[in-house]
Amino acid sequence: MTKPITFLFALTFLFLFSGNGFVYGDEPEVKREYWDNGKLRLEGNYRDGKLDGLSTYFYENGIKMFEVHFKYGKKDGLQTHWYTNGKKWYERHYKYGKKDGLDTEWYINGKAKFKGHYKDGKKHGLLTSWYENGKKDFARHYKDGKRDGLYTSWRENGKKWYEIIFKDGKKDGLMTEYYGDGRKWYEVIFKDGKKDGLMTEYYGDGRKRSKGNYKDGKRDGLSTYWYENGKKWYERHYKDGEKEGLDAEWYENGKKWYEVFFKDGEKDGLGTEWYENGKKRMEKHYKSGLKEGRWTEWSKDGKKTYEKYFKDGNEE
Repeated sequence: MTKPITFLFALTFLFLFSGNGFVYGDEPEVKREYWDNGKLRLEGNYRDGKLDGLSTYFYENGIKMFEVHFKYGKKDGLQTHWYTNGKKWYERHYKYGKKDGLDTEWYINGKAKFKGHYKDGKKHGLLTSWYENGKKDFARHYKDGKRDGLYTSWRENGKKWYEIIFKDGKKDGLMTEYYGDGRKWYEVIFKDGKKDGLMTEYYGDGRKRSKGNYKDGKRDGLSTYWYENGKKWYERHYKDGEKEGLDAEWYENGKKWYEVFFKDGEKDGLGTEWYENGKKRMEKHYKSGLKEGRWTEWSKDGKKTYEKYFKDGNEE
């Protein structure tokens, strides 16, 4: 009795299972749809009600739109798409329904637009994009779907726009940005996705515009700015992203404009302003961001024009 049962089981197995490991209960069939003008719109191969094999789609003018391979309802293999003029638009590779392999795209003029690799549905390796004029747009490196490595972007004129290092999907390292003519504009250091370290900004002629530090994504320490003529513009001190200590600004002729003290991000203490000729214009006192104590103002010729007293922000 055992042998007939074993034979029957083996026979059933052969009928139900194909060589690719999927269970098939029906014979393959081809389905077609047509445009109103009678031309073929799509042609697909099905098995058990699911797409299986090559499926092809056409534009209304009869030109092939795209074709894609399926395996038991999921994209598996090459997918190709064409423009209405018959030129290739893009090619993508799939494995079990996910992008896997080379992904390429072209402009309608035939020039390359994009090229990159995927692994198990995620970007993996180098991805490159081009402008329609053939100049490179960007080059990015990925690892398991996350940016990892150098990321460079260019302007349409071919000049570098910016570049930065990524690690495990986060900015990590030096980031540099450039003006449209290719001269350096800005650079800052990142750590674990946050600004952390020196930040420097430049004018178009290469002169330094500003310099400061970041710590864990927040401004920290002295930040200095300069006018385009090289003279100091202002200085600010920060602690954990808040202004802390002396804040001073100068006129473009080098004369001091004002200075005031900060504590925990609020004005606190004496604040002084000067006219451009160097004569004192105003003295004012603050406490925790509010007006406090005597406020005095003078004219350009040194005459006192104003004096008032404040407490908790209110005039006494």
